[in-house]
Amino acid sequence: MMTRGLCVYALLGLWVVPPLAAQTPSLDKLVRSGVELRKQDRDAEALVQFERAFAQDPSPRNRAQVALAQHALGRWVEAEVGVAAALESERDPWIARNAEPLRAALRTIRDHLGMLEVECNVDGAAILVDGRMVGTSPLAATRVTAGSLLLEVRADNHEIVQRRIDVAAGAVVKAAFVVVPTQHEQTKPRLTPSVPHDRARGETEWVRTIGWAALIAAGPLFATGITSHILRENNAARYADDARCFHGSQTRDQRCGGYRQSVETTEAVATVGYIGAGALLALSAVLLNAFPAESAPTNVRLTVTMSPQTFQLTGAIHL
Repeated sequence: MMTRGLCVYALLGLWVVPPLAAQTPSLDKLVRSGVELRKQDRDAEALVQFERAFAQDPSPRNRAQVALAQHALGRWVEAEVGVAAALESERDPWIARNAEPLRAALRTIRDHLGMLEVECNVDGAAILVDGRMVGTSPLAATRVTAGSLLLEVRADNHEIVQRRIDVAAGAVVKAAFVVVPTQHEQTKPRLTPSVPHDRARGETEWVRTIGWAALIAAGPLFATGITSHILRENNAARYADDARCFHGSQTRDQRCGGYRQSVETTEAVATVGYIGAGALLALSAVLLNAFPAESAPTNVRLTVTMSPQTFQLTGAIHL
């Protein structure tokens, strides 16, 4: 409510109309009509009047009136552009008199905005936010209204992809999309190699490369898990050996506390190794199955069995 009061103050309390000789009657009538409509909370109608006035006289004052009406309607992106542009005209008498209320309005507007960046495996794809096109991929940092937004990516001969994301006020959110060719494009007869086909093939290959890299990287982690598991069992056996660790006046921890610490350390390392290997194997399976090679689909099946004493991984990869 305080922000709205500041905006109305800028519109009414500090608004000084130049001599009638400096304005056409129709322009003066449009501005006064817009102000009266704002006082009645008829902001959409007021915006129409201010836009008509701005079309006749694109002055900083009329630009600010349009932006403040957009602010009242929650059209934050447009309002920020308009208010910021008006404030750049520091030497304009009306802007100079209303600078503080305009800056307050701009701060409120920016509290409702965030930034969005979008990457896509297809360059030039249309990026829509809540049904309104904001640019094409790759989309550099672009102002959007904060909140839950519906992103949509459209590329010729590719499936439309939609995803809902949350953008916090003042935050920069990066989103990445992978669009796939439509079924019609996938089943069309290929008489000769074409540039679009080669490009799609290249995109599939780099995704599959990541899948294979994840599969290879899982090996050292799995080996680390197995090695640490073996060390853990050996140290646990030594710690539990009464002949070694539980005789005389000393306690088991006093004699063999180092073994117990080794058990805890190697158990933690083994757990990290197993979990890391499992995550990379799962990622590899998803990527290789989602982006099969052209010659034949890749089928990766993994089975993981874990217990406090054992870890078993079985699987099959069909290329």
